[in-house]
Amino acid sequence: MAFTPVIFDPTLERFRPLADGETLEGIIGGLTSEQITELIEKLLEGFTSEHWETLIEHFLETMTTEQITELTEKIIESITTELLTELTEKIIESITVELLRELAEKLAPELISEDDDNQLTLGSDGLLFVPPCKVEVSDLISEDTPNLIVEGSDGKLQVRGCDFDVDALISDNPRNILVPDLNDGKLLVTPDACSFDVSEMISASPDNLLALGLVDGKLFVPAVPCLIDVAEFFSDDPDNDWLELGTDGKLKVRQHLPEACEFDCLDFVSADTDNLLGIGTDGLLSIHLTDLLNRLADLESRVTTLEN
Repeated sequence: MAFTPVIFDPTLERFRPLADGETLEGIIGGLTSEQITELIEKLLEGFTSEHWETLIEHFLETMTTEQITELTEKIIESITTELLTELTEKIIESITVELLRELAEKLAPELISEDDDNQLTLGSDGLLFVPPCKVEVSDLISEDTPNLIVEGSDGKLQVRGCDFDVDALISDNPRNILVPDLNDGKLLVTPDACSFDVSEMISASPDNLLALGLVDGKLFVPAVPCLIDVAEFFSDDPDNDWLELGTDGKLKVRQHLPEACEFDCLDFVSADTDNLLGIGTDGLLSIHLTDLLNRLADLESRVTTLEN
């Protein structure tokens, strides 16, 4: 049974057959986004697979690729992503493979960019096709020298072995202990090359205690006292009477006051009349005990009077 193409008319709010010469472009072109959304929702609700096939066939027969592209763009701009996904899935599952291929062939040219370096094209079946990329190996190899990457015998990239003269890596400095090995030609440092005369490390200064050990010839400091003239540490200042040598020849500080450090104790006593500190009969500092007791008695008498 052949189905007549029908469409939901938002103006009439019902499905109706397409009139002769009427196209989807003509119907949808004058609709608002809200009306297009309502149209798609109604088609998804009421169309069977046969309805979709009939509509797509009419769609392909009556419209050019440019018209189909413009119509598709208008629908995409008008409806939500979720509704567009539902519409796409519904069409794919409702129409035959042959009809889906025909639709793809109709739309394919509009999907391909016209950029010169675009690898995307149409295959012999009219569908999208990307041919294998052909790259010249020589175009991938830098001309900088030295370059270890070359084109192999099979036309693919190859990394050559690092062939170079080891001697070219070794400095000509006479102190250099790096040499090429006689067996494999690789770099070598022998233990013997690292030997040196330890005596060359010892200063010839006459007061140097560092010497060579008699047993193993290594560095050695003998266990002898470091002889120092202590007198060299004494200042020649005329007021230096505190520092002297002890009986053992070492430095010591005198425990008594030298004459140069004598002072008058009276210089340390305040002249205030109530000062209890004074000078004793031996000329040293003293506290007047009698005056102290008298003051304490006077203080006690005042406290008693205040209490009464």
